[in-house]
Amino acid sequence: MEIQTYSPGQVPEDMLPPVQSVQSAPSSQPPAPAPYTRQPRRVGTVTLGVTLILLGILIPLALFLGENMWRLLQLAPVVLLCLGVEILVYSIRYKHDRFKYDGLSIFLVVLITFSTLLGAMLAPPLLNASAYAKKMDSVYMEVQQTAEDALAAASCTGDVCAYEGGRSWTAVFQDPDEVQRLPMYLEITLLTVDGSQAPSREQITAAFASVAAACGRNDNIESLHLSMKTKEPQGSIAYSADLTGSNIRNASISDMEARLRAEEILPSSTTTKNSGLATGYEDV
Repeated sequence: MEIQTYSPGQVPEDMLPPVQSVQSAPSSQPPAPAPYTRQPRRVGTVTLGVTLILLGILIPLALFLGENMWRLLQLAPVVLLCLGVEILVYSIRYKHDRFKYDGLSIFLVVLITFSTLLGAMLAPPLLNASAYAKKMDSVYMEVQQTAEDALAAASCTGDVCAYEGGRSWTAVFQDPDEVQRLPMYLEITLLTVDGSQAPSREQITAAFASVAAACGRNDNIESLHLSMKTKEPQGSIAYSADLTGSNIRNASISDMEARLRAEEILPSSTTTKNSGLATGYEDV
């Protein structure tokens, strides 16, 4: 019987004994947890939260309590100080930890700060302008009523026009409660005197003096312009007088006679005696 030998590593696979797989016994210990990775701390989030809380408190108070609370909003740059403190705290206390700047929070903090500061600067002038407009409307109605009462007391009818004396731009920088007097310019055009559209010069002078004295009781009337046009057979005559300040209150018939101006309006345009220009007016 011939025996065939094989060198190690050259034995055919069909002649090798089967290899039994050995299964390891299940382990009773749980798998080791994954190592914990701490999230980096975000710088700026705390300041944003504090800023929103303060705005939520101060803005409603400013809306209901008025100008003094609006001035508190001018402390908005303090928020930037809080942001700087937060950055220093994180840099010193957590210098061995990872942290990063919250770009969105820092941007919102800066935007809210400057927007609030701008609003706090604009709020008082806007509030003053609103209060000034309401006060001006009240004075306007008062002046209108004074002029109408003056016409009625002098047995006259006419048109009244009142307008402001040019303080609207400076009003926004001044507290309306501190404004004691609002100058108004008043123009009164008489249509009839004692029921007549063609009164005499003496009647017009007396009516102007009576109306001016009555208007002078209102301290807000800074300037007064009185006018009337009468119809004459040859045309018409335009009477006018201007008074300012204390002259309105102290108006009298003699004073009004000195101030009264009369210009004759001819039916057709003619040349005036003084200037030689075609104006349709001639002094009488």
